[in-house]
Amino acid sequence: MASPNKPNGSSSDDLERARALSRSLMGEPAASGSAPVTSSPYVSFGPPRPLAPPAPAAPPAPVMIRPRPVSAPATNFGTAEWDVLLDACLKATNAELSMIADPQGLVIASCGSTSLPVEGIASHLLLAFEQADRSSAAPTLSLSAETERGTIHGIRLAQPDGTFLLLALVIPGGLSPERQSALWSVLTRLTQPRTR
Repeated sequence: MASPNKPNGSSSDDLERARALSRSLMGEPAASGSAPVTSSPYVSFGPPRPLAPPAPAAPPAPVMIRPRPVSAPATNFGTAEWDVLLDACLKATNAELSMIADPQGLVIASCGSTSLPVEGIASHLLLAFEQADRSSAAPTLSLSAETERGTIHGIRLAQPDGTFLLLALVIPGGLSPERQSALWSVLTRLTQPRTR
């Protein structure tokens, strides 16, 4: 049955053509006496082609788990010692920035890129620690956040009065298990009290 309107003569208003197209999409043979189906500008809704299997995902990096907090360095820890600690953390993790902040977010010392907003990173990490502490009976010892710049990793260093100093790192490429291990070694080696 042809449509009286010539421009719509080859559209889906033609029921026979629509049925033939439907049969071809369903994979059924065309009915006898129906017009052959010609190429159409329509998309095929047939079964999709098999996709290549996805590449195996990398195993997730293990989280830095510690039963107790790292102790902050002794009170006689001065500027030179902070510089040594921050530089060692920077090198161990291939970080862009390492810094220490007091419990109020005041940056005590930093090492690395001067173009990063050090005070902003410290204050945001302190707020994140406060929020995480609300959901746990024990204090949160470390936090990581993935950003376009890399991983921002914060570690609390326990002080004798029960407060924490904040060690923060900005690590392009993330905190891999190897970097975690190297960071842990640096912290245990450089934050332990020295005997004279």
